Amino acid sequence: MITTTEHSNPSNRSSGRRNRGFSLAETMIAVSVSTFFLAGVSSSYIFMLKSSLGAGNYYEMNQQSRRCLEQFSRDVRMTADVISVDPSNITIEVELSDGSTEVIDYIYESSNKRLLRETPTTSRVVLKDLESFSFSFYNLLGLATTSPLEVERIQFSAKAVRKVIEQENTHNNISAASKIRNRKMTN
Repeated sequence: MITTTEHSNPSNRSSGRRNRGFSLAETMIAVSVSTFFLAGVSSSYIFMLKSSLGAGNYYEMNQQSRRCLEQFSRDVRMTADVISVDPSNITIEVELSDGSTEVIDYIYESSNKRLLRETPTTSRVVLKDLESFSFSFYNLLGLATTSPLEVERIQFSAKAVRKVIEQENTHNNISAASKIRNRKMTN
């Protein structure tokens, strides 16, 4: 009869240990390290996302305000008559290139936080996301006036704000003054 005896081999002991798995302490350390790593990656991702969205907001707000300022300045320069003035609304009569006139209203809607430009046939938003807005009117001497007959210069001031992930992220202050150059002379 042949009998075999296993000899205690150090390599057999270490292979047994490998098959047992990780201890609770090793698992907890691995989970903790992974959590810190993922938290760092997540916060970096959120920061980059907010920065990217903020840059996009700034670009869009800048384009929007530039278009609005160009349109508003052109309308004011071509104003033949100022019909009504108010800190949040103005109605002007603009002389067109063919010699006819068109009535244009600029209306600030505080509830919707936007500025509209309305003609008899169209209505469009020229500024949006406005936190504040106001018109100011000045006479020939540069003094503030509320009389449509005296208005020679019109100024508006606005502050636009955009949010990213429920936090105010982008601010744009807009201010422009335009002088009426085409006003009808009255006797």
